[in-house]
Order: sequence, then C-alpha cells, then structure tokens
Amino acid sequence: MTAEKARAIITRNDSPDVGFDRSINPYRGCEHGCIYCYARPATPIWGLSPGLDFESKLFFKPEAARLLERELSQRSYAPGVIHIGGNTDPYQPQERRLRITRQVLEVLSAFAILCRSSPSRP
Repeated sequence: MTAEKARAIITRNDSPDVGFDRSINPYRGCEHGCIYCYARPATPIWGLSPGLDFESKLFFKPEAARLLERELSQRSYAPGVIHIGGNTDPYQPQERRLRITRQVLEVLSAFAILCRSSPSRP
C-alpha cells in the first residue's frame, strides 16, 4: 500500500443518479479483488488498469481524519449525507492496521455530538 497525499477528503458530485452529493474514500483500489466490483471502472482515471492494478496497486489517505476535521470546521460547511467508501471498500484488510476508516468515523461522531449539544458549530 502506498500513502497518498490528499488535499481534501470529502469528494463532491452532482450526479442525479446517486442519492448523495458527497463521499469519503479512505482507500483507492481494493485488496479483496472482487471481479464484479463497481469501483473497478474508475481506476483508469488515475492511469491504472481496472484489472490487476485495481487489486495490487493500493493507496491510502493517512491524513483523512485531520482533513475531515478541517473541512467540517469551516464555517461554510453545510451538513449533509456523506457516503463512505463509494468508490472502494472502506474496510480493506489493511484497515485492521491503518484504522483510517475508524478515525474518519470517530471525527464524524465527534462532530455529530458537538452539533447536537451546541447551536453553533466548533
């Protein structure tokens, strides 16, 4: 697995075909390598093949939780549904060691508690 330097963690879309407008993908590629995976066709966007590259050239975003906290803290951020793992499995086998999805969920949980307990955001 290769660490990937991301500038942001929430990805936006305006597709009328999906029921959400933002997602978080802590990983890119997938160790599971399921041949039927809907995420494979996105791989060529990064210059990789949807075949073997998808399951062997794997990337992770180590700063995901910090980036999410920064994005959610912006005054301009409007809360909404965030789909986690829309383009790959957020529970890769390496998640057991890396815990990136876990950290993202902890940030989301902390912000949900803050938003419920306080009329103003942090």
